[in-house]
Amino acid sequence: MNGAWRDIDNTPAEWSAIEDARAPWWESVTDAWSRVWFEFSKWRWGGSEWRRYLLWLVVPLLLLAAGRIVFQKQWRRTGNSVAAPVRPQLWPGLDSEFYAIERALEKRGLERRTGETFSVWLARVERDSSVNAEELRPLLQLHYRLRFDPEGMNGKDRAVLASSVSAWRDKAVVSQGK
Repeated sequence: MNGAWRDIDNTPAEWSAIEDARAPWWESVTDAWSRVWFEFSKWRWGGSEWRRYLLWLVVPLLLLAAGRIVFQKQWRRTGNSVAAPVRPQLWPGLDSEFYAIERALEKRGLERRTGETFSVWLARVERDSSVNAEELRPLLQLHYRLRFDPEGMNGKDRAVLASSVSAWRDKAVVSQGK
């Protein structure tokens, strides 16, 4: 105007209120995301001081991680003491007398298959006419009690299992000899 440049701003004075009224509800979320992306890009391309602050954030985290590794119980030095040897856990009932019946029937060709439970095995053995598997079922129940009952088995029942297995084996030897 009149041979000179003049700054003219045609933006209405209430432009912010007008824009806020027409903005969708998610615009604040997209604006926040744009701001985060802008700051990340500035940091990434070296246009900010974040690298210096990032160093102050990473150093304490590394110190914390190193402290946890060093001071955990498994990393502590025990001095000159020798660790006690670890014994494998013995499950109850692994010494059950019922296994003698399994070995005796295995010698007759009636072995238990891999993965086969004693119950299923006895049902299969029952089909063999030379073995009375029905008299083995109470012994199997005692064996299961010895192996799997959380309260275990008292001495009296254990003696019953041992004597019954012994009696069955004696009877099986006599009937096999005939």
